[in-house]
Amino acid sequence: DYASHSPHVEALEEHLLTVLADITPQAASIPFHSTTHPIDRPTDTTTLNSTYWYDNLRQPVHFHTTLTHLNNTGHTTYIET
Repeated sequence: DYASHSPHVEALEEHLLTVLADITPQAASIPFHSTTHPIDRPTDTTTLNSTYWYDNLRQPVHFHTTLTHLNNTGHTTYIET
């Protein structure tokens, strides 16, 4: 057991990067807004490699930042995946 989104995940970094190495990112059919690396535009999902998913487990979730941006730009429907 470990606490996600915290330094506790760092002990698993090598293992996670190894088991996630075969991920083949693909283009999304709907806009994807990352709460891991929030930006003011949809995330290019073809860049969501093993490092991204490790960061997703290690870094804080920027849910408020991402949702605030989406709300301020007129989005009203959200799908959490």
